[in-house]
Amino acid sequence: MSIDLNWRPTSYSDFNRLPASVYLPDYLPGEVEIARIMIESILEDIISIRARWRSGRYRYRVVDEHGVWVELCRKSSMKPLTLGQLIDLIQGSNQVGDPYAGNGLLEGLWNCSWSEGGSSELEDAVNFAHVKSDYYSELSAWYQERGRQWRIERVQALQRERMEECSYCEKEYDPESQDTYMHDCEEERAYNREMQVQRKQRKEAWHAYPLTSEIQEVFDDWWTAHGSERMSETGERGDFAFPGNHAFRPVAQHIIDTIRSTGSMPSGFFTAEFLFRHSYLRARRYTTQVDFATLADKANVIRKQYPDAEWWMMDVASYFEDDDPPALPESGKGDNSD
Repeated sequence: MSIDLNWRPTSYSDFNRLPASVYLPDYLPGEVEIARIMIESILEDIISIRARWRSGRYRYRVVDEHGVWVELCRKSSMKPLTLGQLIDLIQGSNQVGDPYAGNGLLEGLWNCSWSEGGSSELEDAVNFAHVKSDYYSELSAWYQERGRQWRIERVQALQRERMEECSYCEKEYDPESQDTYMHDCEEERAYNREMQVQRKQRKEAWHAYPLTSEIQEVFDDWWTAHGSERMSETGERGDFAFPGNHAFRPVAQHIIDTIRSTGSMPSGFFTAEFLFRHSYLRARRYTTQVDFATLADKANVIRKQYPDAEWWMMDVASYFEDDDPPALPESGKGDNSD
């Protein structure tokens, strides 16, 4: 349907004034309501757009039932407004103090109703406030189309806000449109293929590493002796938390650091702190302690006590699949002698 934005009424005195709400301000002498915004609130609030002839010009004001001051983008005219000029008045005027000021009288209400809602709530926001006029019969139709465009703009804005740059191809994509939340691009697939090749090569390197069997024994002994220990918030053993892999991580790193510096497996007593997060907002520091001199004996005692237990073990090659085996010093490779 074609809407003539240049159409204007011959005057604003051809119609009887629309009855004012009980809570709206009274009409000024000679004043008429040229458009009304109706809000589907609990009190069914109304915003009244009015005009009156005074001193050779039509003077405009906007009132509501709460006495909110409205800053008009146009205050007067010599002739009645065209439909396009009335739309400009509604689109360009704002309630003072409104957090959505700058969006116009009607669209400001749509934005307020929708706020940070999802795309499924956009139609409800448009239905929250609508406009009608006894002088401008096509005003409602124009805003119905504007409401449709507004919904499309909001959906597009949501998509733009969600867009992220792919770290592989550097193109933007919408994470919510992907089944895996990742950008399915050839660059990422090529990277993943390369990572699989490298991990396979590292696993093979770990299997050929001269100290892998000794590291695996320490891994197995630690998980048997310490893997099921519970810690309290003070770092002492207790019933509060089961840190599992969090406690093992500094132990594994200590093994690698010791081999890298000495070419031998660690010995003696080792203590380390680690962070364990109980929830999104709560994290605590704990202490783990390992006596490498007695670790194997302690694990064997536990195995004898529970001969039928199935212990959860950590494979060395899998644990270090993203790290190459540490280079051994030129002297003392794998030498545990004094």
